[in-house]
Amino acid sequence: MYFLSLPDPDISIKSSRDPLGFQAIWQTLGRNVVAHLSTVSSSLVDFRVMALAYYFYEDREPKGFIDFFIRWEQVCAYAREDNDKDSSYNGKNFVSKKVREDKTSFNISNRPEDTILSNQKSYGIYGKYNRPFGEIGLHTTEEFSTVFEEKVNNSEEPKKINKIVKKLYKDSFTVNKDDLKCIYDLIKDSTKAELELYENTILKTKNSSNQNILYETLVEENFESNINSEKQDLDLYGFIEQLKNSNKGKAIFIKSLDEIYHAEKILYICSMIFKHLQTKFSWTISEILQERIMKELPQLEVFEFSDEWLNGISSLNNSKDKKELIISIVRQNQKIAKRRNNPPWIEINNDKISVVHRDGAQKFEKWDVENNSNNTYFLYSYLSLFYQIKNAH
Repeated sequence: MYFLSLPDPDISIKSSRDPLGFQAIWQTLGRNVVAHLSTVSSSLVDFRVMALAYYFYEDREPKGFIDFFIRWEQVCAYAREDNDKDSSYNGKNFVSKKVREDKTSFNISNRPEDTILSNQKSYGIYGKYNRPFGEIGLHTTEEFSTVFEEKVNNSEEPKKINKIVKKLYKDSFTVNKDDLKCIYDLIKDSTKAELELYENTILKTKNSSNQNILYETLVEENFESNINSEKQDLDLYGFIEQLKNSNKGKAIFIKSLDEIYHAEKILYICSMIFKHLQTKFSWTISEILQERIMKELPQLEVFEFSDEWLNGISSLNNSKDKKELIISIVRQNQKIAKRRNNPPWIEINNDKISVVHRDGAQKFEKWDVENNSNNTYFLYSYLSLFYQIKNAH
């Protein structure tokens, strides 16, 4: 079970990707609305691949599941590529190359030469979905085995499927290209009972009344226009405003949305200032204050945040506070770097700023805090899965 104050390991800080430690802030706020999903668990097909693996593995020794799953994911990847070359999945570059070689069979194993990613356990479906899948508890429901038993038995070639599954318990084997169609048919669509199971576990939850309010709102109204599936993004601010307008009187839900709304604007502004600082090797405070990014600095959001750092930043709204804002952003990087036992990216000494690491530098062009955001607070994953499930009915 998630405790909303704790960081989500699925989006734990990855060195240079998060120099200001903002992931730990926004993911905590996101958990107040979406209880279990991560930013990379937005594919219903991948949830289905995971569910089938648990069904096929049954109650065998748990420590053997990961190796079993890696082999199962390889079979599914070859099935997807051979039957739908436009499909997107983990390891597509490796698998598509093998398929283009016009082989009649494919090697399946946990050996490095057969794994479809450099680290299939971490970067494949298991690494992205196992934690949210486990926390959702989909495979522990009473109906789980019945739903997937019926799915397999009612497929066109259940005997061929079970024959392939038996091979999965071996350390290595080959799968014939002609046998992959039955696996593709199994994972490409959901049965009605399967969709109901996903709806009751992925979309609804016993652990978050806010998420259930979100679900009920999406059932009543169409928010699909907020999703940009190509960029895997959404109109965060527009979506939040629509949700608030549809749920007047639900104070706790609205407060959670408001905190996300105001926090993201501050995080976006601070992130842009940090990236702009990285565009030069050195600055004086007076030089950066003369930059357009600081002269046209938007008003910072004033809100009673649950995060202490955000509260301190939101109070810096006078022109004389701009210097303190710059210093606070640099100090935040230094604090995060120290926590990771790394050197800071930017150092400050009296009035001089020295840039040590420039990865991610971005020169400022213009402010558009009403439309631009960096983080989705797990709302994109939820919206995407909601409409995948709804549109499959």
